[in-house]
Amino acid sequence: MKQKRIFRIMSISLGLMLFAAGTGACSKQPCEHAFRYTVNTPATCTSEGEREGLCGICGTVVTEPIPVDENAHAYGEWAVTKPTDANTGLAVKTCANSAQHKIEQLLPVLGADEYTVKVLQAPSAFDKGETQYTLAHAAGNIVFTVETAETGVQTVSDAINAALANKNQVRKGTGNYVADKNTWDPHPFFYEFGDRYAHIIDEGEDKEHWYSWEADGDFYGVLFDEHLGEEGSGGKLTIQAHPNGDGTFAEEPYLDGFRFAIPWAGSDFEDYYGAEKLAEGLHRFIKKNNNRDYKERIEEKNGKTFYGFSYSYLATDTYFCFLDLEFSLSDTYALKDLEFNCKIYPKGTWKHNEEEGTTELIDPDAAFYHAFIEYDQTLISELSPEEAANVPKNPYGMGTRSVKSFKLDYHGEETSETLIPKIPTAVSFDLNVSDVQPELADMELDPVVNIYRVLNGRDILLGLEENTTGFLAYYQNQKIKIRSWVAGEVTFAAQTQSGYRKIFKIDFQPSAPTSLTASAYEISAQGSGWNNTAAQTTVYTGQPLYLRALASEKEEKYADPSSTASAQIGGAAASDVTFTKVEFEGKEVTRMLASQPGDYTVTLTSVLDPSVKTTLLVKVVQAPTPEEMFRGVYEANVTESTLRGTVKIEFAPSSDPKTGTVKLTYKNGNEQIFDYSYTENADPVQAGTLTTTHKSGANDYGASIALNAGYIFELTYTTKFGDTNTVCFVRAAE
Repeated sequence: MKQKRIFRIMSISLGLMLFAAGTGACSKQPCEHAFRYTVNTPATCTSEGEREGLCGICGTVVTEPIPVDENAHAYGEWAVTKPTDANTGLAVKTCANSAQHKIEQLLPVLGADEYTVKVLQAPSAFDKGETQYTLAHAAGNIVFTVETAETGVQTVSDAINAALANKNQVRKGTGNYVADKNTWDPHPFFYEFGDRYAHIIDEGEDKEHWYSWEADGDFYGVLFDEHLGEEGSGGKLTIQAHPNGDGTFAEEPYLDGFRFAIPWAGSDFEDYYGAEKLAEGLHRFIKKNNNRDYKERIEEKNGKTFYGFSYSYLATDTYFCFLDLEFSLSDTYALKDLEFNCKIYPKGTWKHNEEEGTTELIDPDAAFYHAFIEYDQTLISELSPEEAANVPKNPYGMGTRSVKSFKLDYHGEETSETLIPKIPTAVSFDLNVSDVQPELADMELDPVVNIYRVLNGRDILLGLEENTTGFLAYYQNQKIKIRSWVAGEVTFAAQTQSGYRKIFKIDFQPSAPTSLTASAYEISAQGSGWNNTAAQTTVYTGQPLYLRALASEKEEKYADPSSTASAQIGGAAASDVTFTKVEFEGKEVTRMLASQPGDYTVTLTSVLDPSVKTTLLVKVVQAPTPEEMFRGVYEANVTESTLRGTVKIEFAPSSDPKTGTVKLTYKNGNEQIFDYSYTENADPVQAGTLTTTHKSGANDYGASIALNAGYIFELTYTTKFGDTNTVCFVRAAE
């Protein structure tokens, strides 16, 4: 035993109390220890342990060994060697401390009464079962499970489930069927399967199908129908894809094989796809059998096992149907062949007992309709290695449905980048989509999703509203619909969902405006420019008046406001007025010249639509004579900083008023004298030409005086910034 002391710090008061109490006794007598033990390491069946003791009186701590405990084993789980129906098993628990220490329990054969048995999973025809066995034991119950074998095909239902489970063993099949009223000749059919792919030929309907799921999860099919297409074309290939809205497709069952329907047998019957589904569907239908005559059979014929069932069905008290189906399985439980017969009897050939729920056939030979189908399937295992490796694929893959090209036509004429139709603006029109390539490309599956205007190499997306683009454009039912409020040649691009891009151009012809407004170029001392809302204006005889017609602000982008002009005076056509098309300020306008004074009503008429007109009143006054012009004082108010203020000119004509001098006076009092001469225009009579020559005074501003077309004097000078400025004079009050 090892000892050690533990020293504790006590409070001063407690120390004094102990000193006082111990002054009368010997403090060196040995302690009679009272240990409390804690196990540090427990003893096992092979090794000592250790414990630690603490004296509660003096605080001494001691450590002591714990002897080996022969019963302190560390047994794990049972290791079970399972028994069988004929042989016993063994369960063993081994001590983790020593492999020499074991508990062994002999396990009786599986049928022994000592077991508690629980079935965890019952076996089925093709799935193993599992049973749990429990044997009570003092060291813990011994529990183990035993796998039970499949039961194999025991019933017709087992055989159908086997066929469904092993359908992937089938590569192809052939058969014959009759499924039309009063048609007794059987129709051949063929089918083959690949990876999520089925190819079906139905000679009865003259149709051939290809259906597949593509890598992107998209399902679609292709149909060849000999009855489609133009006469004499021999049929037509079309895309067949019909989404149901819930992620499935109406044609998806075709992946199970040939479709067979039983018409004239009540609406409860379904369409069945593939031999396996036909057997399963008709067997499931016995739940609706209302004649209580279901029978099934398993028979050996020529070394093969056949599974069959039959029952009858009363269809809404109108037809009585008798159905019989038989099939065989391969050694690997795949459906090999199948034969189905359905005979339908009209009312009067059977008698129904409503109380017993049975129907008795009175005349078995009175069937007026006999539906029939037979399948013969080839399994992959029956093919040569080369044939088995050659897995069929859809010859009309994903790319066959995507549009690679198409043509557009307007009224039968092709539209492209080089063939450009002329179409009026502000009118909706259709471009028909035609000649879609490749042959199976389908604009329903790969529609035009975007239409752009291509401007300066940039795409401008168009839509169902004009908004700021000036265009309305969309795709609908194999047509591109466009309306433009912009005149001129426009480049478009139509893009399909798969990314094909079709470029085409339209030359939009300006439309006739729905209304016009008269615009006149007016010259005055306050400035010159276009008055775009002119209702009345005044000019001199011989003074050119420039006129134009304007479309409304909404129509100005596409309407052609070109117009013709005419004038009346006093309700009659004016003979002394001429209108001439001239170029003015870079645009074609109409120039009016009147040689006689008067109030003229001028009418501007749309060239494209003569019913659209506008009028304005033009007051023509007599042009001033030289005697009237070259006399008196004229003033101009200059706002520009160089000559800011009032500038005056004063004419001093000679005996001939067409010549003389003119004095130019600035605000600061400085004066300049110019000689002037005036030359009249002979034909037509309009404002002539005024020439001035500097005579005296400082010409610091490069000033000159001229007469404009409105018989208004103008001063032109150079500003202190080097620019040219022009101001107009008005006659000063006399």
